[in-house]
Amino acid sequence: MWMTDEQIRFSYREAAFPKDQIKILSQLNACGQDDIRKIIADIKINKPTGLKEAKYDRWTDEQAITLDRLYKDGIKPQTISRIIGVSVRRIYSKLDRIKKEEAKKKAASGARTPATATR
Repeated sequence: MWMTDEQIRFSYREAAFPKDQIKILSQLNACGQDDIRKIIADIKINKPTGLKEAKYDRWTDEQAITLDRLYKDGIKPQTISRIIGVSVRRIYSKLDRIKKEEAKKKAASGARTPATATR
């Protein structure tokens, strides 16, 4: 074997695809896959396996207020995401929802558009 047992365990733990890593490690170390399995037998992998298991956090009032204030001040969404601590994708989604809600409120209040105002 070329790698120590600890290096093999570390490589297996950190692998994006642990099952594939067994084959890779056996090739790197010129040994059988069973030898690698014996070394990593006691390791438990606790990695998220998909988005369905990810916890969805709702926007707190403080985050929503901060987002609104920063966006109106002209701060870019990428910077806002770092300040608030959420992904840029969630920032854009929230901004889209805010814009849709504002458009609904305008429509519900009977705000006239220039096209209807000339009739």
